[in-house]
Amino acid sequence: MHVSTTPAGSGGFVTDTIFWIAPDATMHEIEFVDAGEAYEDTIDGEEMVLAAGSGVKYTGGKLKFEFYIADAVDPHCCPTAGKVSGDYEIVGAGEFDPITKQYSSTFKMVATQYSRTAISSGGEMAAGSAR
Repeated sequence: MHVSTTPAGSGGFVTDTIFWIAPDATMHEIEFVDAGEAYEDTIDGEEMVLAAGSGVKYTGGKLKFEFYIADAVDPHCCPTAGKVSGDYEIVGAGEFDPITKQYSSTFKMVATQYSRTAISSGGEMAAGSAR
């Protein structure tokens, strides 16, 4: 189950929470590894990820993300270094402890593919996999 909320006082930021509903109807939050934060280690030192408010989108049966890359001299309103999009995947498993008779999970949501395109031309700049 995906819950997307806008924190009080914020019109542009979104908080995404993903839950696994176990067979006994208990809800377990799935660890969320933000695609923008994970991508920061791959960009040029003169660039920055503008991922605030990017959120998770469910389209075509897939969990997707999108965020922008700004050059150091760009204002936050107008990034010029690229747009990054890709897919999230939920990895891990639900587990049942027969002794305590409780469910738990090792689920984690991670970015599995990044595709970076130029903003001005729309051409492919680089494509890669997070794996």
